[in-house]
Amino acid sequence: MWKIIKDNSIYLLVVFGIWLVLFPYIIWNRDNLYSWILRKTSPSSNSPKVMKGYLKKGDSLLASHFLDSSPDKEEKFLAEITPHLDKMHKACEYYRELGYKDEVYANPTWLSRIEDWTIDENQKKENELSRNKLPTTVHPGIYWKKNIEPVVNALSYYKKALNHSGPNYAPAKRIHLVSKAACRDNESILALSTYVYNTEKFIEENLIGKTQQEKISFQELDEISQMKKILYLMRKNKDFEEIFLDYQKAITALIYDTNFTKISPLESANLINRPLALLETSTDLGQIKRAKKLRMLRGKILYEASSKEKVHLTGALLDFEAASEYPSLDKYPNSEIPEIKSNIFEAKLYIARCHYKMGNYKESLSVLTKMLEETRSIDGREGKRVELGLLKQYHELRREVLIKLGRVKEADELDENNLPGL
Repeated sequence: MWKIIKDNSIYLLVVFGIWLVLFPYIIWNRDNLYSWILRKTSPSSNSPKVMKGYLKKGDSLLASHFLDSSPDKEEKFLAEITPHLDKMHKACEYYRELGYKDEVYANPTWLSRIEDWTIDENQKKENELSRNKLPTTVHPGIYWKKNIEPVVNALSYYKKALNHSGPNYAPAKRIHLVSKAACRDNESILALSTYVYNTEKFIEENLIGKTQQEKISFQELDEISQMKKILYLMRKNKDFEEIFLDYQKAITALIYDTNFTKISPLESANLINRPLALLETSTDLGQIKRAKKLRMLRGKILYEASSKEKVHLTGALLDFEAASEYPSLDKYPNSEIPEIKSNIFEAKLYIARCHYKMGNYKESLSVLTKMLEETRSIDGREGKRVELGLLKQYHELRREVLIKLGRVKEADELDENNLPGL
């Protein structure tokens, strides 16, 4: 043994010297080195096996902290863990709304403690119709701090799973739940948009890129046409039926359950093209109604964006015009007609606003004049639906247009109290 060491003493001294020099660097940068090793050893594309491993680790962290045992099925796990994550999200919203108010308002009110911050929901229900002692409550800040560590750690595993998920919705769905509980809503936007992109890329590679000619013809299409072709192939192929349903859920969550439309307005307007491409080809009345609402939403996004770039006004105007054009209302149930009329009125009001913003004051006044009779649909005379906010906006816009046209006397004579139904 000593002879071996003696014969290799120079080699061992060199190795020891190198290790002595590098040791502080390795210790200081161990996390970066570990991440580098993981990136090199992990698959570069989607891998169901790697994804499931990360998901399992994240699920285990949440289950061991919040639940008595880890449920076998995914649906059962999500159903049991969601109330705990929702309560943490409620704490985030509570402090977000609290803002910079005085510290005296930092604690929830007595009623809020009973309704929102009861530790055991069953205890709360028992006390609703009894004279027993009030249920035990918890402070939202204390509750959030107590549970945040496993939630953030689980979020980290879910984000790693997303890197290998491809068209699998499970990691994005979990990130959407967990990120809100961790007060990191932007993580949800990133996860859902990444999932949508990964799914489209997966469809493109598996259904379009089979031959070089198909690739070339697809690449020659414009962005909208490419997206429509991907959607058509996804919907047509029975093997992708589940993927198609999850894809629609992700887009719906991204549009309605996140702050995406405000954080990235133009990107969200582009995203709305996807559900619109599916809905506007449908003859189903419910689908048509959804399409009109999406048109209205995209129109509002573009209208707001026009404050910085007026070029978006043209797109907004087209969307509002489409949102105001419904098929015969007689086909819809009577219970839905007041809501639809209100939506039509709002869309036309935005059409007038677009013309006003473009400087087309005569066109704007023409639209508002034609709308005068339609005020019956929102002032309570038809369907008992009252939209005082829309009536006020209509009146104010009409007055502003008249002033711009130099008809100041007519504008001064306008009075909210003289509008039909008021």
